[in-house]
Amino acid sequence: MTQTKSTTGPTIQPEFSLTNHEGETVSEKTHRGDWPLDFFGLRHCPDNCPATLARFGNVMDGLGADASKVTLLFITFDPEPDRVADVDKYVSAMHPSIVRLMGSNMQIAEHHHRSRLSLRRFLKTQYLTPIRWGRLLPPI
Repeated sequence: MTQTKSTTGPTIQPEFSLTNHEGETVSEKTHRGDWPLDFFGLRHCPDNCPATLARFGNVMDGLGADASKVTLLFITFDPEPDRVADVDKYVSAMHPSIVRLMGSNMQIAEHHHRSRLSLRRFLKTQYLTPIRWGRLLPPI
């Protein structure tokens, strides 16, 4: 697998409605005024997800007071095995400020579509992998 770089740059947060780890509805309006960063991942990702989330945590710590202007949203793209309590424990261990979001398969598929991502099966496993413009999303 080769790494690719996104040439699309930042985009406006698309409309979405998902549920956070506390059972509250979260939409694109919830963090208006912040810099929201969507991270699509899964709890049982072996290496890229935890490494990337840990790097985001280090960035958040390094921002100091400016960290309050950034909201990192972890959105599971495999909601069936990723249960709320498991995702909460996994993601909060990476950094407590990361907002954990879940939804139905349809809600997540809609958010992927509005974010200009698509899903496909990867290496014939049960896991879906986000694809941007036909390429694997690179690690950050």
